[in-house]
Parts: sequence; structure tokens; C-alpha cells
Amino acid sequence: MSRRVTVLVLGGRLTPNLVGILALRPAAVEFIISKDTPTRYEEIYEVLQQVADLDRSAEPHYLSAYDFITNRDICLAVAQRHPEDEIIFDISSAPKIMGFAAYEVARFLHQRAVIVDTANGRLIDLVPPSAAPVPIEIDLAQYLACYGRRPELTFDFKKLSVSQQQAIDAASYLATAGPAAVEALDRLRSWSQGKGKRTIPFKKTQPLSAEAREVLRQLESFGLIANLEEQSDGRVQYTIPTDMDWKYLEGTWLEIYVWHQVLQCQDEQGQPMFRGSQVGLSFEIPSDGARKQIDVGYVYHGQMIHVSCKTGSKPFKTQYLDELRAVSSLIGGRFTSRLFVTNAFPPSDTDTDYTRFLDQAKDRETVVVTGNELPRIKEILKKQALQPTYPRI
Repeated sequence: MSRRVTVLVLGGRLTPNLVGILALRPAAVEFIISKDTPTRYEEIYEVLQQVADLDRSAEPHYLSAYDFITNRDICLAVAQRHPEDEIIFDISSAPKIMGFAAYEVARFLHQRAVIVDTANGRLIDLVPPSAAPVPIEIDLAQYLACYGRRPELTFDFKKLSVSQQQAIDAASYLATAGPAAVEALDRLRSWSQGKGKRTIPFKKTQPLSAEAREVLRQLESFGLIANLEEQSDGRVQYTIPTDMDWKYLEGTWLEIYVWHQVLQCQDEQGQPMFRGSQVGLSFEIPSDGARKQIDVGYVYHGQMIHVSCKTGSKPFKTQYLDELRAVSSLIGGRFTSRLFVTNAFPPSDTDTDYTRFLDQAKDRETVVVTGNELPRIKEILKKQALQPTYPRI
């Protein structure tokens, strides 16, 4: 009985190749790899063995990306190892000359040559020419694995003194409470440093506006601070119950809000656009011994949308944009979309520093979302998945 064998011609990003394997479900996979990207084999094999039954007896071929004749001959030899099988040359990530060589062999043997178009959810057949929709079901862990990254969570709902739903509800409140929430949280950040359960006394605080004190009362009702007391001059005293509650108040609440809003996005049929496994909250990825933080990441059609969340009254710093771009470069580069999200409200139109920040964000192909836009961020997150402001290329 004829089997289906995919020949992966590798050189660029690996996500389309993973999509092709998941869509075509071959019985065997062979590898032809550019010498310029020798790590591609181990990277893609580690991911593929999780989703397919692979035979590792066939050694990969490492070839020059500019040697047409050798690439053509190796493609032909690989195909001839499977004389009774259906052969599919996947050249989605192949360097041009390697792709041309595989295409020529596919035409000669009357076999298929395909490209996975993740941007439009299509499998394009070059031989014979056609195109068909392809399901793209890559989750976040699989996407990151294509770049040799393993996510490790840095936030745990279970360590909060409140339930997950209470934490989500409190985050939604803070995101829509306006400038008063910015004031209250900014003061909490400066007053509440420490470890473990801690009480911040009146003498350590400064007067708060009536609106900001109302935000603190709401946080107490949610259970994220305790024993709130107020003086007539506007000073307050309160208790931080746990370190994870403090991490939440310090800024993770905004990550939770964005993460939850991603999960609320729906398609035209009213169905969820994202499964839970396609959306990540507050995790780190290793990078040359260092650890890089990703606040929120979600995957749409095998493409990554990377969100950096910054709280506080002065988040508009170029270094934050550079950090965001540096992390994105590890997980897809310009094939990712980048969003910088803050609860801070934009300064006046005459603020030259803020104008410069927006120009710098544009130069770095980063969408900026400020506090006044948080109530409608779900639409922004959905748009960046479907029709990104900066094309993912």
C-alpha cells in the first residue's frame, strides 16, 4: 500500500513546516537542510516527534543553499528511496535555489511540491498547481519549540489569596477605572516593597485623592489587600496578604486582563478564536543562559502576537520598546506582531517626549495601546491577529 512521505527542505522559519505535517499527516519524513542553518534538523525533529511517528533511520542531508545540481540530485535520490509512495516536497521554508531544485524534481516525478501559506491558512500545491484551505492548529508551546524555546510560567493563580475568577474580575475593574486606578496602583508600587505578608502603615504613605482611595476600597473588596484604613488627610494603611498578591498588584493584573481578553475574541460565527493552549500568560523563555520574559503571547494561524505590558505613570521609554523587539527576535522576528500595552494615559499632544516615543514605536513596528484604549482592547487584539498594522513577513 502506498504511503505518504514528506520531504522537508529546510532553511528558514519552521512554523509552516509544522503546519504542513499536521495537515498532511505523512507516514514518514525526510530532511534536506541548508548548511547555513544546521540546527534546523534538531529543532524541527524535537517538535515533530510530538505529533507524528517519525523514522529517524534516514539521516538528514546538509547541502549548500546555492548548489542547484547537488540539491536536485539529492531530492531525486530521496524520492527514489520510496518508489511506491506518494512524495510531497514541502519547500515552505526552503532557500530559493533549494526550493527550485525540489520543484524541478517534483515536476519530473509527477509528485507534489507544496508551500504552506500560514498568513491565509492555505496549502498551495505548485505541482500540480492548486490551493486549498489548511487547518492550522499549532499551540503556543509547539510554536516556541520551533525556535528552540520552552515556556516556563512565572505567575501562578493558585498562589493568590483570591480565586482566579476574582483576579480576572479585579483586573477588568482596574483596566476600566481610569486615571484613579493609575494613581492608586502607582502609589502601591512605591509604598509596598518587601517580602511575605506585610502591613504598610499610615506613616509610610502619602495623601491619596478620593477617587484613588475608592480604587483601594474596591481592591479590598476583591480580597487583594486587607485591613484598609483611611485618615481624614487622605493617608491610608493596608496589608498585602501574600507575595503573589503583590506581584499581581505590581503589574501582573494588566497581563491577566490582556490574556483574558484574548480568550474572549470570537470569529464571525461567534466561536472562540483561540484555544487556551494557544495563549500564554506571564512566562519566561531561556536565551543563552539568560531568561527573557513574555507577558502575553498568542498564536494565530501559526503566527505569534507578542504583548509587553507596562504599568505605572511613566512607561513611555524607548528601552521598553527595544526589550520587546529583542525578545521577539528570538521567536520569529518580523514574522511576529508586537504590542506595547500600558494602563498609563497618553500625555498631551504637545508632549514632545511622548511624540518621540510613538515615532520610535512605529520605527520598531510596534503597536502602542494606552490606558484610554484598554476598555476596547479585545478588538485591538483581534485586529492584530487578523489584519496586523505591520505585516508579518
